[in-house]
Amino acid sequence: MKDIVSRTLTAQELGGFHEGWSMDVWKFFGCHQTEDGAYRFAVWAPNAKSVTLVGEFNNWDRTADPMERLSDGTWVIVKEGLK
Repeated sequence: MKDIVSRTLTAQELGGFHEGWSMDVWKFFGCHQTEDGAYRFAVWAPNAKSVTLVGEFNNWDRTADPMERLSDGTWVIVKEGLK
């Protein structure tokens, strides 16, 4: 069974990660389907200047899908229409 996630990361999810007590970071980092059928990608890269999502769906264009940087160094993007 797939874990269905919300489009946004919660303060509780990120807080547990940064405080070191979260035992299920795999549930919110990486790629997960959202409740509305899109896919959320999240990665923690606090020293990155930019992060982009690339793949066949955007012809491997590194400029097509830049991820949004959150204040803690987590990068997130939600993509619709992926299969």
